[in-house]
Amino acid sequence: MASAVSETTVYEASVIGPDGGDPRTAASVRDGLQDLANRSKYLKVRADALNSYFGSSGVAGVGECMQNLAGVALAANWDWAQDGTYGPIQKNATVGTVLRVPFVVPAGVTITDVRVYIKPAGAHGGLPAVMPAIQTKYLDITGTLNNVGTSQSDTSGSVGAYEAVHSITKTGLSFVTGAAGHLFVDLTAESGANSLVGCLMLVSRVFYTAL
Repeated sequence: MASAVSETTVYEASVIGPDGGDPRTAASVRDGLQDLANRSKYLKVRADALNSYFGSSGVAGVGECMQNLAGVALAANWDWAQDGTYGPIQKNATVGTVLRVPFVVPAGVTITDVRVYIKPAGAHGGLPAVMPAIQTKYLDITGTLNNVGTSQSDTSGSVGAYEAVHSITKTGLSFVTGAAGHLFVDLTAESGANSLVGCLMLVSRVFYTAL
């Protein structure tokens, strides 16, 4: 009667197969199946660990890349700050300035969504005349910096919603990354009437699907 092959997390050095003259029994092929099952289990455990570390959604062909402060390129008038609630963050010191956040994404994937999580300063008298916005950009192999899709402004509908932690989200992108190049997301701080300094950039995320 058929039975399941038990799997162990061992990467077998070789896969045993039947040789000429071996009896045609289940045992003659089960050893090889056991070796392959062990290798599969070994690789699956390590793939799951990598997915967990790099932020993969766990769905085949779908992934995401997250960036907080590590490797973020400082822009003029954005400063490192230590927030009592959110820890080390980037904080803008001048309204309307741009922070460029770099990402490392695999080649040949399709960028679909970008989210930048912010915490604006408190005590706004009203929503800023010019809300914060994000623009995805791609530096290609020729050194040309290209816009990926259009910019996305903050869509908060009230001061209360705006001053809470929230994301500026750009959806509907369909940009395939090349073998060489760099992806960035530009965050432009609020400006105009009712604008304040002190916006915190907490974390940014880029979502993609495999081809």
